Amino acid sequence: MELYQKRWQKARELMAQKGIDALLVTPSTDLAYMTGHTGQSMERIVCFALTQERVFFLMPSFEMDNLSEGLRQSVECIGWKDGEDPLAMLAALPGIKGRIAVGQRMYGIWLLGLQERIPGAQWVNGDVILSTLRRVKDAQELEYMFRAQHMAEAALEKLYAIGLEGKTEREVASLLSELRLAEGLESVRSGIVACSENAAAPHHVNGDRVICKGDSVMMDFGGLYKGYSADMTRTCVVGKAPEGFEEIYAIVLKAHLAVAKAIRPGVPAEEIDRTARRIITDAGYGAYFTHRVGHGIGLDVHEDPYMVEGNKELLVPGNVFSDEPGIYLPGRFGIRIENLMVVTETGSKALNEMGLELRVVG
Repeated sequence: MELYQKRWQKARELMAQKGIDALLVTPSTDLAYMTGHTGQSMERIVCFALTQERVFFLMPSFEMDNLSEGLRQSVECIGWKDGEDPLAMLAALPGIKGRIAVGQRMYGIWLLGLQERIPGAQWVNGDVILSTLRRVKDAQELEYMFRAQHMAEAALEKLYAIGLEGKTEREVASLLSELRLAEGLESVRSGIVACSENAAAPHHVNGDRVICKGDSVMMDFGGLYKGYSADMTRTCVVGKAPEGFEEIYAIVLKAHLAVAKAIRPGVPAEEIDRTARRIITDAGYGAYFTHRVGHGIGLDVHEDPYMVEGNKELLVPGNVFSDEPGIYLPGRFGIRIENLMVVTETGSKALNEMGLELRVVG
């Protein structure tokens, strides 16, 4: 529990700086980050409550055994039974008053109920505490993400060796899922497998399009290891590249590499997006780069910080986010190249080791 107790202390320091009296966190990746317990997001409330003096964990009495021994010994456990009013029990706990920060995944009906039971309280977004902590990864978190990325890369290499020609997008996605699990990822989603014209939609839904010689294939996928996410995208060609494909690939790769070079502490997040966008716009394809260049990642596959216009947040060591410029040409093809980047003391480092060159597969 030492890791979580350190996080409680850091949260308390931020709470003191921002004048926050209590922090409430319900089942979510925020709860996992703060306690190691994910919980189930159901109608019965489960809530971790942190004040400057005390730590509480409210949950149904019959689920109390699901808490780890270490957590039970480190918090004041408050069990409630069906028929009781758990919101009133939470509202009555010492210190749950004044300015109260609430995790973003709390159900609206719970928040409304607490607002009725704690009149006069001021409610604020818990991300001022939780996101501030989570966006800076420690060495253990980085190790988990590094290992997750390498499992995903190993699976893709095996898929390339098997070949894509003659398979549907869904079949490739299913096979890639099996390979990722075999590499050691603990859970995976189907990801995106988009063939030629389908890849012009950045978030294409996999279908029954059969992959043929001369097609391009964009694959965006990841998985979880120790709760932490992998995420990567590669775009390859089958047998030979479509007309004009290599030229566009070179532009996207140039933008990707420029982003990696631009990352360093003190740079505004929006400047990372601008770096890629300038290159793609100067090449004449700005209208076809239709999304931000990157998103933070960790326990959630999308989390702060976001590399997007308007985000003036300065990068700091320990930030991890995707570097994924793309060009999407309707009716023809789409190209995206994605690595995960970690901000270091002097620049950045990719969590990927797989090459970025255009791959030709069978």
